[in-house]
Amino acid sequence: MKSNFAAFPEIVFLDDTYKLLNFNGVVYLFLVEDSVGSSEIAVVGILVGELKEYIDWLISSFKIKNENSNLINSFMTDKDENMRNVLNYHFPVANLTLCRFHVFQIFKREINTNKLGISSYEESLSREYLQKISYSQSFEEYDTTYGIMIDILPSQVMQYYNINWHPIKKQWVDGFICNNFLNFTNNRTESLNRNLKSIIKKLSSLQEFLEYFFVELQVERTERDHRAIKTIHKLPVINSAIAPIKIYSNILTQFAFNHLEKEYLASVDLKNNSDVNFNVTVLKYSCNFNRNMGLPCRHIFKMRIDNKLDIFDEKLCLPRWTKKYLLETQNSFQPLNNKDNLHESIIRVTPNLRTPKSTFEKYKHASSFTNRLSQLISEVSQKAFNHRIGIVKQMLKIWESNKEFIILPIKEILNIINCLSINLQSTTLDIKRCTLLINATKQQILELRNDEKFFELYEQSLVIAQNSKIPTPSSDNLSSSNRTRRNSNTLVDYYVTISTGKRIAYLSDDMKTEQKRIFFNILDVIYFELNRRFNINDDMYATLEALDQNSSTFLDKVKKYKVGFEELTKTIENLLVVPVSSASAERSFSTMKRVKTYLRSTMTSSRLNNLTLLSIEREISGNFIENPSAWVIGYFKEEHKYSVIPVNWVSSVTSNGIPEYMCKWPSKQRVTTMMLMKVDKPSADWKSYPVKVIERIGTIFIFLLQNKRLSTYSTS
Repeated sequence: MKSNFAAFPEIVFLDDTYKLLNFNGVVYLFLVEDSVGSSEIAVVGILVGELKEYIDWLISSFKIKNENSNLINSFMTDKDENMRNVLNYHFPVANLTLCRFHVFQIFKREINTNKLGISSYEESLSREYLQKISYSQSFEEYDTTYGIMIDILPSQVMQYYNINWHPIKKQWVDGFICNNFLNFTNNRTESLNRNLKSIIKKLSSLQEFLEYFFVELQVERTERDHRAIKTIHKLPVINSAIAPIKIYSNILTQFAFNHLEKEYLASVDLKNNSDVNFNVTVLKYSCNFNRNMGLPCRHIFKMRIDNKLDIFDEKLCLPRWTKKYLLETQNSFQPLNNKDNLHESIIRVTPNLRTPKSTFEKYKHASSFTNRLSQLISEVSQKAFNHRIGIVKQMLKIWESNKEFIILPIKEILNIINCLSINLQSTTLDIKRCTLLINATKQQILELRNDEKFFELYEQSLVIAQNSKIPTPSSDNLSSSNRTRRNSNTLVDYYVTISTGKRIAYLSDDMKTEQKRIFFNILDVIYFELNRRFNINDDMYATLEALDQNSSTFLDKVKKYKVGFEELTKTIENLLVVPVSSASAERSFSTMKRVKTYLRSTMTSSRLNNLTLLSIEREISGNFIENPSAWVIGYFKEEHKYSVIPVNWVSSVTSNGIPEYMCKWPSKQRVTTMMLMKVDKPSADWKSYPVKVIERIGTIFIFLLQNKRLSTYSTS
């Protein structure tokens, strides 16, 4: 970026964009124009706001880090007062040019019947003359149009114009603007902003923004490099009408020569400069084209032809428009620093003999396969037909979402999952056998996740593909894109040091690595889903061995977990088996039906949760009533919060003869209501906090009465 600005510092295009960063940051882009008319990003600034202090820091940093900033002749911006004031302060000599599009937008917004109290006709007439005066090509034309405006436009419009626009006419009227290379709008930055928003999501994180921004930056630079290479290697077509200026095509870039060609053709019809009042010399004329582009205009050509002077003079052209300057400054023409990697970065461009098929040819080729596919689908039983139709629908759904799918021989994996599915539906399965079966299935999935098993399946895939006449994966079809990328024929037999857009083919080892990654991903997804659907808690199922009647610990450990699994314990004691069912969830719905009746339809969610919990865990709530002295209500002084606290968490200390209470409280986890009800023993790593004991809880009803103002206290 710094080298690009150093090469082309004459004009800087400035604009900002919003909603790309999740912290409401503003992204400022500084662009420059190179020798072929392409845009190049010179500076990117990210600010947290549009305050004048922030903008001043951005411009100051830009000025310090770029030595050629004193060579800036012009800035193209919108009508942002903060930005323009800062630019005027740091670059008093540079011209400030307003984007014509933004100027017309302001005219449309400010000059209307509502704001100025004018009629619809006066509104339309005012906008017409304001646009006309902005296209004035000279001082005289501006003064003439301005005089007409005074005579026919409403006084409100002229008062608004004289205050806001007449004093800065040199910033937006064509005849007063100079050194802008014929750029009257900020379309360059608007186009780049549009490209950024097409690949960067709104409100992205800074990391995501930078990742996608550099992708777009690389794309922009590649397109710019291609255009520069094309300018150097492709010669323009010179017809007889422009033969006298053919020599200019040898030194100027195609972009500059196209402008020069239009001016020369216009000079043929020019009548002795009688329509202008400026002094014309053989080297300079103060028309808009010569003043802004630094190239010979039609008036200079006419003067040199009339005086029988040589029409070619290299002094007439700014050095920035020459091919020599482009070769010296363009990155793609610079020598590589690392000669060892030269063979990796140089691409030999060869003619592309393969032409892409048309849409009709693709359709005709695909029809031969779809007809055979329809025949195979229809020649089976109704059950198999429905199954195959379902597969085809899934394929269409994937393709319609612009995605691709691959076919892998995962029959062995599906057999393992199918075996588990069938056994889980058995009516005689108990929870112990269910746990063993799930663990065995997960172990089988893990055993498949190795290189040896993958290559075995890979060889089976190749055999199936050959028998089915399916093309096997190769570097050609793996690296193909949605559209055929062709190298420019103008670069045939040339060596270029940049990418031409053609993807590099994968090696065979890379293909196998990619396919192995996909295979392992499938196994990982299956294993993850098994863990998610059958979340076996070690503490919960530690006593499953005790369910066996032949076990020496039969029913011993079950009593230990009786508080947490009261329904499970009852079932074990009565039937000695635990069925795999959803009884707990069904019981919750039944409880809610009993608690929230039609007469309690206005009950809040908080109260419903509390009553439902007390009903479902009625054994715990019964213990709470039987032993109410096990809890106290405490007030945490530091956090100013109340909470129910188990008595064994509170200790008394004496300070200056005054008793104070300290509470042990978990510091690395959130305390739940269940933890408080179970009255767990404090751990050694719990922290102590000063607490004020309010009162002991006498009954469960006091707790419910005060529940609205009590909360579970947690520390970070």
